[in-house]
Amino acid sequence: MSVMPDGPVYDILLRGMATSEKDVPKKESELLLCNKPVVCWGGVAVGNAVQQKVILKHNGSPPSKRLRLQLSVQHPDFQLQNTFGKVDEKSMASIVNLAPQ
Repeated sequence: MSVMPDGPVYDILLRGMATSEKDVPKKESELLLCNKPVVCWGGVAVGNAVQQKVILKHNGSPPSKRLRLQLSVQHPDFQLQNTFGKVDEKSMASIVNLAPQ
């Protein structure tokens, strides 16, 4: 965390891993591509929200993948929001299954 004139800056490293139900040799494993290796937010006032879009793509089958998101922060003051539809109990879990619509 660093302090900037507009407020603190938080660097959050996103890491994704594609997993499969069956054992696949590493040379045949599927890739999960991301357009941003790191997503950074500047200082956000209490009660306000800042959104950033991260695009994930994969070339494999089945069409749905499990995504695990790891946040490394020095404080617990953050919230993730699901913007892909209605919010339910499953979407607020730490592990979410993503599938094309």
